[in-house]
Order: sequence, then structure tokens, then C-alpha cells
Amino acid sequence: MSQLQTDKYTVAWFKLAEFVARKEKERALGIYRLLTHSLHDQAVAYQLEGDLLFSFADAKALDSYTKAAELYEQQGKYIQALAIYEHFITLNPLEVSYAQKLFFLSCLLDQENKKKRALHLWAQALAHTIVEHNNAGSMLEESLSNLESCNQRELYEYTVLALVEKKYKASDVFIDQALEYIKEADASEIDCFIARLTAINTQAGQHAQEYYSKNFF
Repeated sequence: MSQLQTDKYTVAWFKLAEFVARKEKERALGIYRLLTHSLHDQAVAYQLEGDLLFSFADAKALDSYTKAAELYEQQGKYIQALAIYEHFITLNPLEVSYAQKLFFLSCLLDQENKKKRALHLWAQALAHTIVEHNNAGSMLEESLSNLESCNQRELYEYTVLALVEKKYKASDVFIDQALEYIKEADASEIDCFIARLTAINTQAGQHAQEYYSKNFF
């Protein structure tokens, strides 16, 4: 690229920032379209488009971000894809698909802290969906089918704890199922789960203890 072209692109970037600051959407988008010719990575172009649309509170930003995340993932750029889904979570923490994607990307990057956080977010989103739709248990079962056994236990535990916290009327059914999932786990994990239930709701903890004593001894 010649010095003249470089200077033109530099001016264009400054103009883009200026139009965004002045909330001149159409002019900003026009400059963006010109600048895309200098971007050799389509994922970066989509992400920039998402940032631009997001700055104008345009709902189409979500589509651009999603395209960027998918391309990043295809390219093996999991850190960049993860960053986009973390942004999605801040926008809508109760969207199951975002938390699910966040978890699997964290697994690919082998980031234990992010995996744990993603499981918690996933469980909160599942619990919200179950409460809102008065038992969307099939979504929980579908989520579990994609996980290894240790993660299945964790997701089920976290989801049940969230349901009890929300005072969901059918929580006892999910408590029983959670205990079935974790019955092969170490006794300390089961005790910890029951203790956490009790801390949230005494009756829920008592139900869990009675079910466990009756069925597993």
C-alpha cells in the first residue's frame, strides 16, 4: 500500500470515530464500507460492523457479532470468539445459547475459571427458562446430553440451586433428579449439595436429605 493510500485510510478512521461521536449513523456506515476494503479478515470486519451498529443501538449488531464469532471459531481464534460471547452475556445473561457457547469455548481454551463461571451462567439461564415456561425440563436434558458426566452433575446441581432460589413450585422433582445424577459422586459432593440447598431453603434441604436417605442407603 502506498503512503498516499495509508494516509487516506488514516483520515478515514478518524472520520469514522468523528461520525460515531456525533451520532451520524449513515455517514459512519458509509465510511465503514470504504474501510472494509483495507480489512483482510472478514471476522474483524463483521466485529467492527457490530461495534459500529451497537454504538447506534441498532439491533442488527447482534447478527454482525454472531457472524464474527462464527468465523473466529472456524479460524481457531477461540479467544476472540469467546470475547464476543462474553459481550453477549452482558447484554442478555439469561440467554441459554450464549452461556452454552461460552462454556464450550472455555473448554477449548482450557480456562477452568471461565468454564466454572459459564456453567453458573448456563444454570441461571436454564432455571429462568424453566420458571418462565413452567417446566422446560427438556431443554435441561438436552443441555446435559452434550456434557461429560462431571459437568452434567455440576450443571444439574447449579440449575436446581437456582430453581430453589427462585422458589419454583416443582423444585422437589428436580432435586430428586439431581440426586440421581450425583449419586455416584463422592459423598462429600452430595453432602455439600444438600448443605447448599438447606442454606437457600430449609424445606428443600430436608426433602433432599430424606430422598437421599430413603433411596441410596
